Amino acid sequence: MSIRTVSKGKDIWFFFRGFLTDDILSGIPNAFKLRLSCDDVDKQTAKSAFYIFVELIQNIVRYSAKSEVIESPWQTEELKFGTFAVGRGKKRIFLSSENLIENDKVSALRNQLSEIEALDDDGRKRLYKEMLRKKPPKGSKGAGVGFVEIARKATLGFEYSFVDVDENFSQFTFTAYL
Repeated sequence: MSIRTVSKGKDIWFFFRGFLTDDILSGIPNAFKLRLSCDDVDKQTAKSAFYIFVELIQNIVRYSAKSEVIESPWQTEELKFGTFAVGRGKKRIFLSSENLIENDKVSALRNQLSEIEALDDDGRKRLYKEMLRKKPPKGSKGAGVGFVEIARKATLGFEYSFVDVDENFSQFTFTAYL
């Protein structure tokens, strides 16, 4: 599965491939909210879609293995590379992201996503609350609950894949459906 596969034949609302920073994200949320309102998306679905949208982009900014450091006289910033797409097809919204991750992190992430996928709504709610009480997982740059909360909000499910790129990296694709 890739973003190309997920988005084929669908109405694409947003597509971005390149280096991201938190600063780049500052204008995108307003445009995304406008698009949701123009497409007659109900309020709860719009809130869920917006949350997932922000979370997937933050995952790229925080965890993409492909990065570039840019230095200027005023600051040094690390840019993270990734792809995201949002659109609609067959009466459902999809939100998809892709980025490189280190191969030594694939197994743990696959296990985490598999565990989340196997839970029902109540199980995901319990896991979410349990994770909030614990310290963040090693290597996490947040509370570690992002994928659990995405799964709770993705009313039509989610899917993910890992594709080996070389001996060091894999392409991670994650798609949520509403």
